[in-house]
Amino acid sequence: MARKFKIVDYEQSGQQRMTIDDCLPADHLAHFIVGIVKMLDLGVFYAYYAAVGGEPLDQQVLLALLWYAYATGVFSSRKIEMATYEVIPFRFIAGGLHPDHSTIARTWLMLCPWSMWCRTASVSSSRAPLPESALV
Repeated sequence: MARKFKIVDYEQSGQQRMTIDDCLPADHLAHFIVGIVKMLDLGVFYAYYAAVGGEPLDQQVLLALLWYAYATGVFSSRKIEMATYEVIPFRFIAGGLHPDHSTIARTWLMLCPWSMWCRTASVSSSRAPLPESALV
């Protein structure tokens, strides 16, 4: 007798309706990070933007994306961008938006002005002195 296997109808499977709330438990790290970021005063970062130009992405979203990404071991801005399309917690944090990898990288540099020192110092065999801007 031949063994029977469960099969998947991929046409019907693609028609499933689900929400992020169905997939992401309330106690997930993504919810925690979004809650913490909402409590922060990010006025200094909002002041960075001029009154003219296109509508920028909220700094709360970008900061939460960066914190979640780094907490889960995702360090590449291109991988973070791709995750906003493919990974449920990233989709939740981004709220259905998909910031460009260059926006994510610029935000990291703006939020953490000593980040370039961190990258170069970790690559070099001898640590470079901390820049003055990081000591303020």
